[in-house]
Amino acid sequence: MAGKVLTGCSTLGGFSETSCGTNTNDIEGHGSGVSGTAAAQTNNSAGVAGICWGCQILPVKVLNDNGTGSDIDVTQGILFAKNYALANPTKKVIINMSLGRTCEAPSPLDPAMQQAINLAWDAGVLIVAAAGNDGTSNLHCPASADNTIAVSATNNNDVLSDFSTFGNFIDLAAPGGNLNPVHVIYNVEGNTGNGYVGWIGTSFSSPIVAGLAGLVWSANMSLSNSQVDQILRNTADNIGSSFFFGDGRVNANAAVLAAEGPPPPTPAPTPTPPPAANPVLQGLNPNLAGQINTITITGATPGSTVFFGYSQNNGTTVISGGACNGQSLVLNNAIILGTVIANGSGTAIYNVNVPSSFNGISVHFQAYAQTASTCGISNRVTQTVGSVPTPTPVPTPASTPAPTPVPTPAPTPPPAANPVLQGLSPNIAGQNNTITVTGATPGSTVFFRYSRSTGTTVISGGTCNGQSLGLNNAIMLGTIIANASGTAVVNVFVPGGFFGITVHIQSYAETATTCGISNRVTQTVQ
Repeated sequence: MAGKVLTGCSTLGGFSETSCGTNTNDIEGHGSGVSGTAAAQTNNSAGVAGICWGCQILPVKVLNDNGTGSDIDVTQGILFAKNYALANPTKKVIINMSLGRTCEAPSPLDPAMQQAINLAWDAGVLIVAAAGNDGTSNLHCPASADNTIAVSATNNNDVLSDFSTFGNFIDLAAPGGNLNPVHVIYNVEGNTGNGYVGWIGTSFSSPIVAGLAGLVWSANMSLSNSQVDQILRNTADNIGSSFFFGDGRVNANAAVLAAEGPPPPTPAPTPTPPPAANPVLQGLNPNLAGQINTITITGATPGSTVFFGYSQNNGTTVISGGACNGQSLVLNNAIILGTVIANGSGTAIYNVNVPSSFNGISVHFQAYAQTASTCGISNRVTQTVGSVPTPTPVPTPASTPAPTPVPTPAPTPPPAANPVLQGLSPNIAGQNNTITVTGATPGSTVFFRYSRSTGTTVISGGTCNGQSLGLNNAIMLGTIIANASGTAVVNVFVPGGFFGITVHIQSYAETATTCGISNRVTQTVQ
């Protein structure tokens, strides 16, 4: 990359878009591999070839030497690139962000980051971001932001890489390697400056798209950022569902040829989508305690994520995160039972084990369904839980009743003991695993969460409200009702892309009056 790197900016350590640090050295190495993928020197009989051989590299350091950072530093880096574009109107600027985090509740996209992206887009900048490597459909920031091309990864068989994030927010796909079997993208090692290594991840799919955007602009500098975006989409190869590949896997030859011809029309602004039709919730069926019941939603947007909530009291719970952020359920401190993806007909069915102790108790159910851009809130259903009917005994002659004893006051229940969590078993990627909690209060609701890093997640709602888990931006895996012995087991499919990745798992169990926080288990997936 010699001779191609411009003077850039570091926003770390209190620096900002207008007051840059000068140390943009890549100690961790990831940034150099990403930059080389997009724009390494070409046709020099050395190493590798970048996608856009005529492009220069403007380094903007927003992550520290360990590869971590903050939304604030990333936002300032976006604004620096925007300012650079405005100060250099003869140049075309592409931001590649091979970084990110999950955007699920309670940590949605930072509004300040979205505003910075919008300002960069309005300044003519094209923004590309890696979709993530967790093998799920969880939203990732900044890839899921508006005016951003979210890129998933394909492997050498032209199918989705086993680690790649997918979902409704994906715009395009590009090669990114594979974990099992291993297939890598070779590029600059970075931290030594004199070698080449194999890289894997959407971090290397994203600069392929960014580099291709540079090639398109190299072929026709008169194009706007929206026209380049449209060319990339129009010329991509359809290799499968948009849920995995967006508009398709990019095709460099087709994109450059299209750029050399008449420019495509600037697309009309996307109309604001109408609000999703509110789904219809049917309550517990057969509404019997002590057995498995189903809760059904119909009329949801196909492919939307349906969140099933319940409470024993009326009230208000404000939804945090996603397209429904800020809207309310008519439930007091709603507990989310679980989530289900609505099928092609808009139906989602959740199975729940209703404890025998719920017999005769009134419960309130409500759900909401959201995609990346739509939100629908269901009706609320109130039911008094019945019991499994038993045969009516044959009456016997009444006997003289015995004196009714004077009841003794019920003892105050002790606080719930903290449950014990056992991690993934058998702890193998690419198959179903179980996570087990023992020692929970029988009949309590056990919430299973995980994260890729330690930190703090404050629990919102229920009797554990305000208490903390030792997880950073914890993701909910599911909820299970503890059986009579205080055991709860959740089944979870671990994607093949998690092989070799370290995860942290923790749970909490709550009843209407008690809260117990489990230990945290850390495992490297095999």
